[in-house]
Amino acid sequence: MSITYKGISISSLGDLETLNLIDFTEPELKEGEVLIKMECSTINPVDLLIAYGQFGPPVQPSILGLEGSGTVVKSGGGAHADSLLNKRVAVMHKGTWNEYMVAPAHSVYAIRDSISFEKAASLIVNPFTVGAIVEKIHEGNHKAIVMNAAASGLGKIMIRWGHKFGVDIVCLVRRQEQVDTLASLGAKYIINTSTENWKNDAKNICSELKVKIGFDCISGTATNDMIDLLEIGGIVYIYGTMANQPFTFNAAFLMLQLKRVEGLAMPIWLYQKDHEAREKISQFVQDNFEEVFRTEYASEVNLTGLKSALLAYQKSATNNKILVRIHTD
Repeated sequence: MSITYKGISISSLGDLETLNLIDFTEPELKEGEVLIKMECSTINPVDLLIAYGQFGPPVQPSILGLEGSGTVVKSGGGAHADSLLNKRVAVMHKGTWNEYMVAPAHSVYAIRDSISFEKAASLIVNPFTVGAIVEKIHEGNHKAIVMNAAASGLGKIMIRWGHKFGVDIVCLVRRQEQVDTLASLGAKYIINTSTENWKNDAKNICSELKVKIGFDCISGTATNDMIDLLEIGGIVYIYGTMANQPFTFNAAFLMLQLKRVEGLAMPIWLYQKDHEAREKISQFVQDNFEEVFRTEYASEVNLTGLKSALLAYQKSATNNKILVRIHTD
């Protein structure tokens, strides 16, 4: 007998007012798919991109939510899918803001008993993105990096990772309160980009540390600012588009200073890994979860309050990590 369940759908991409809690009927599972009873999810910047039709195919109406946790209650068959049956899991796939969701088994990761559903709701998107960033750092044997939006949840993970593994991080933020927050976490190099001489200060630090790699999740004019900070031959990886603007840069940086700009999309990076490699990433995250990869939530909502929470989140995402409780029974 199929399950009827509730979930969030948006009928007109780009208009958050068309978010609604509606009824769904369980679809038939294909081989390699699992059905997950969802317990918790969260709100990430990418969820806004999906809601605005700027990430993935612009399907209308569209289910939402990209990350969450729950229990696998049914398998469509196949060795990997069957191995997840009755397991507590974290998942990264569209539709986590539903009471039940169907996901391909390769997007699902078994979680340890020591990691709660609440914690596991944020086990993939930011931690695995950090994994992609760390891989680039290791490839170039870099000892120092620069990153913007450093007061974000991902930025805080990077700061903790830098402390543990000995990499200096030049943190770019936009407000004094964010400077104070990062200082309380032990960040050593913090630049407030709203101050008058911030770029000179940042250049001096980056020159002292010989920074040749940067990570930009804002794009727009921030990309050019970051390129300017790097040593000759440096590279900026764009892994987010918070500014929602085309990135701009001075072509002379590329022509005469041999600098580069590349994209870094964690889902694509992860898709290119085989099953064994993805499992190693998951185990590394879980091994270091409390010390490095944990996420603190500012508030929590259930499905009925998610629309209001998302409207508020689009105005201020920093220090506003929201836990979404799916099943409250």
